[in-house]
Amino acid sequence: GPDSARFLTVLKRGGTMLPVFFAEYDPDVTASLGITVSNIQVRSSGAQLAEIGRLFAEGKLQVGVDSTYPLPEAGTAHERAARGHIQGKIVLTVVS
Repeated sequence: GPDSARFLTVLKRGGTMLPVFFAEYDPDVTASLGITVSNIQVRSSGAQLAEIGRLFAEGKLQVGVDSTYPLPEAGTAHERAARGHIQGKIVLTVVS
């Protein structure tokens, strides 16, 4: 978000930030701090997703869940995220 630049000051000179969200950072600021910011996207393949699914099914992977909301309460889920201090993922459930 708009306040993301505050994270830059905690990096060591020569460090790199790889945010999981897209944001623009002032190149003059990053240069003066001696850091690199790279916005990248992770891409997966069907084979990787199948392997991850198998690991979940076998109980070898777990995801920490902070809270669960039905999809019609997505606004409430966003409010929960905005409060911060989340311990895991916020899950929206869809009933078909």
